[in-house]
Amino acid sequence: MSKSFEVELNEVLDTYNEEFQQIVDSVVDNVSKETAKKLKETSPKKSGEYASGWSVKKNKEGDAVVYNRKKPQLTHLLEYGHVLIAFGENRGRVPAYPHIKDAADWGIEEFEREIRKKSNAL
Repeated sequence: MSKSFEVELNEVLDTYNEEFQQIVDSVVDNVSKETAKKLKETSPKKSGEYASGWSVKKNKEGDAVVYNRKKPQLTHLLEYGHVLIAFGENRGRVPAYPHIKDAADWGIEEFEREIRKKSNAL
């Protein structure tokens, strides 16, 4: 007795889904690590602690988050600049040092490029 077309199709699709998920997991790992590496290279370096603080963590859904574990409070201030207030008075603005958006844009493009390249091999 042979399997029905529907059963065979479901088996093929399940196999494809598993293989594709493995590709996605691999690409997420590689691209998130490379993005963190780019941020370490391009971040402002006064003491070096901020720049060296970029890291990656994965949540239970498999999503990767690139974050600064040493100085997370500085990310927004450095990326966008901020008002400088001293002794209760506005003393101007601290300039922005954009570095996160460029790395994030690169990561998104690289993720899409790698997924397309590797999924075409399936």
